[in-house]
Amino acid sequence: ADDPATARRALGRACALGVGGACRLAGELERLGRGGPRDPAAAAADYRAGCLAGDGEACNAGALMRWVGDGVPPDRPGALELLERGCALGRADLCRRLGELRGAQPP
Repeated sequence: ADDPATARRALGRACALGVGGACRLAGELERLGRGGPRDPAAAAADYRAGCLAGDGEACNAGALMRWVGDGVPPDRPGALELLERGCALGRADLCRRLGELRGAQPP
């Protein structure tokens, strides 16, 4: 859709049906405040839903938000969980990032 608000609603409905890519795109619109108010908490939830539905890029985006606390409270265990899922989906870049960030965790 050419209208971000319409796209945001449609993507939200598709995400609710378990379409991982739609969750990632809905999260992006929410994170940026396109088609409605900026809503980092909803974005983080949609990225997680997309990740669990098999979208590796949603795993990456959600992990980054949680790791650095981009609009949401920092949640390093949650970030690592999403990276683990992305790695299990075959994303070698997320496997590498997982190893790097695990090394940055306090013992």
